[in-house]
Amino acid sequence: MRSAQTRQRLAEALKECMTTTDLKKVTIEMIVEKAKVTRTTFYYHFGDVHYLLAWIFDQNIVDQLQQSAENSRWQDDYQLMLDYVAEHRQFCLACFHSADRQLLINFLWTLAKQLIRKTVSEVKQHPDKEVEEAVADFLGGALVMQIEQWLTDELTTNQAVLMRRAEIVMAGTVHRIIRRKRQPS
Repeated sequence: MRSAQTRQRLAEALKECMTTTDLKKVTIEMIVEKAKVTRTTFYYHFGDVHYLLAWIFDQNIVDQLQQSAENSRWQDDYQLMLDYVAEHRQFCLACFHSADRQLLINFLWTLAKQLIRKTVSEVKQHPDKEVEEAVADFLGGALVMQIEQWLTDELTTNQAVLMRRAEIVMAGTVHRIIRRKRQPS
């Protein structure tokens, strides 16, 4: 069996396990049984369940963002994040409500910072790295907190409302910060 197919089978097995079992109680045995592979095969591909979980997030969102990276606006990338959470509702909620929720939050935060950095780079070709990091941390964190609240509320808020809120905050914010940083104190 090809490596990509094996990893995908293991990912699907983990997702299936998480429909009935808290992530911290999911065992390698449960995963390999559902995937119909050996423990050795699992460990050939992943060090533990957390590495598999990180791979799932990476495959599902990062690849999409990289494919659209050159032609997309921050709104498109943020919409991909929201779409992923909505389309994988049960899986994301299971991750969010588990003891390992920080894996999901850290992953989303990394993505949000990337899309904010891209926005800063679009405003100024060679941004001040300190300003770029500060803006990415702050605004990326704000976007993730919005998604975290959405997960807390079991995804009851409409995605269009989340996008509108993000657009209100983001509209011109990066431009104003860059412009303000250029002005002498």
